[in-house]
Amino acid sequence: MSTPKPSVALTINDIRHLFETSPDANVVRDCARVIGAGFAGVLERQIEKSQREILIDRLAGALSASRVPRVVAKHRGFAIVCVTFHQPYCLDGMSVRSGYNLCSEDGYINVAPGACWFMTIVEAMRGIDCLIEAGGLARHPYQEDEGVGDRFWKLMEKRCARTS
Repeated sequence: MSTPKPSVALTINDIRHLFETSPDANVVRDCARVIGAGFAGVLERQIEKSQREILIDRLAGALSASRVPRVVAKHRGFAIVCVTFHQPYCLDGMSVRSGYNLCSEDGYINVAPGACWFMTIVEAMRGIDCLIEAGGLARHPYQEDEGVGDRFWKLMEKRCARTS
């Protein structure tokens, strides 16, 4: 887990990153105000000093929060982490903007083969069961051998065939 970035250390690149990736409309609006007014010098002309400090502090908090994984469950040593996608996926006639990753025990590394993700926590737990059976591990080296991905997908296909 990284330490929060203080607002005085926020750079224009940090603000551009937030503008491009944040799902929070307030953060995007604050970024647009800061970028549009010019960072660190011209900003005082457009926004009062107190408002500027609030904007920068809020952006620093948003940047720090985006680096901390949102672990929503633990299962058999793995972390199930909630993820939000920047563009929606169309699955079964639904527009899906979030899902769950299978991550290492600390929640920082997606250990699922092929960067797959799941729509529900129950599906993610089944995915963890398949990953363990295929030889996946929740800590380094994360897999027992090179064939983990192929075995994982075969097990997932069998599980899907049994549940449908």
